[in-house]
Amino acid sequence: MRLVRHQVRYFVPWRLVRWSVAAGLAGFLAVTLAAAQPAAVDQLLEEVASFSSSRGRVKALLDGGVDANSRSESGETPLMVAAAAGNQTAVAELLGGGARTEDTTADGVTALMAAAREGRADAVRLLTVGKARLEVRDGDGWTALMYAAFNGEWSAVEALLEAKADPNAETEEGWRPLLLAVDNGSSGTFERLRKAGGRIGAKNPDGLPALERAVYGGDSEVLIGVLDLVPGVDPRGPKGETPLIVAAAIGETELVMELLRRGADVALEDQDGDTALALAQANEHEEVVAVLGGPFAPRRPAAGGTTLAVDCPALGGKVEGHLARAGDQLAVSVFYPRPLGWYLGRFERGAKKVSPNAAFHFDIDGQ
Repeated sequence: MRLVRHQVRYFVPWRLVRWSVAAGLAGFLAVTLAAAQPAAVDQLLEEVASFSSSRGRVKALLDGGVDANSRSESGETPLMVAAAAGNQTAVAELLGGGARTEDTTADGVTALMAAAREGRADAVRLLTVGKARLEVRDGDGWTALMYAAFNGEWSAVEALLEAKADPNAETEEGWRPLLLAVDNGSSGTFERLRKAGGRIGAKNPDGLPALERAVYGGDSEVLIGVLDLVPGVDPRGPKGETPLIVAAAIGETELVMELLRRGADVALEDQDGDTALALAQANEHEEVVAVLGGPFAPRRPAAGGTTLAVDCPALGGKVEGHLARAGDQLAVSVFYPRPLGWYLGRFERGAKKVSPNAAFHFDIDGQ
């Protein structure tokens, strides 16, 4: 009995000790791993954030136990960071290591959207081959193609269209990829979307017609493309403005000329009673004033210098050239006898608004 008591007396404490040691070791390892994991995640995020990585480096970190779907403090996964940076090696190794393409940030942005937004066409192709879903929407209803279109990233647009992204996806407000390209004023993006069957859509987000957005975008090729797609040249905006009124007010001479070629009405007024010409004059856009036919008083050169006059009946009278030297600068002014609008031949309807005394001129300053 003593022997049995002896065995029992020492047997129970020994098991307790063994369990305590095991529990302590497990706790130590857990604490150590927990402390090491954030550092390893930071190392992974730093590695993928560069434009390129050494082959195998990301894979080694993943093989070492770093979670391919871990998150940065801002909520981004390594795949999102790599895609935005255009790090193809990292994107490929993350996909091979189990990174999920469907994960999103709090705003609903995916890795594919991040790549599209930054114009990383090669990363876009890797992600689409990796089965990233093309038509996922973020919190505002935008797709990856919309991100690329809005930022004018035509190479990313091309890659997404190759993967069969929908060029006519639309948000509740009416945004489509082609309309976003119009808003951005990117002719390369606009043309690729248009060739892929992209359309403007019937809705006008914020009440702005597509033509007015094209004017604000400032690209003449985009404006011409929109003119070919939408009916009419004088749609009204929220304050009664037409595209011509907007173009004149902000001094877009080339766009004013294109709208006039398409038959824009120079006599129309906005809700404040201002015409395109009135706003061009108020904002001192002299070239636009000249295109719209005046009336305005062209600046004549100061006294001195040399003036040459050549009679040009085909141009409506005498063309004058004035040369003057000011220090080391040579100023050249050329005055035509008619407003530029007269030469465009587009003022039949608004002829009464053209001053017979107005003249088109341009200045050149040189060394």
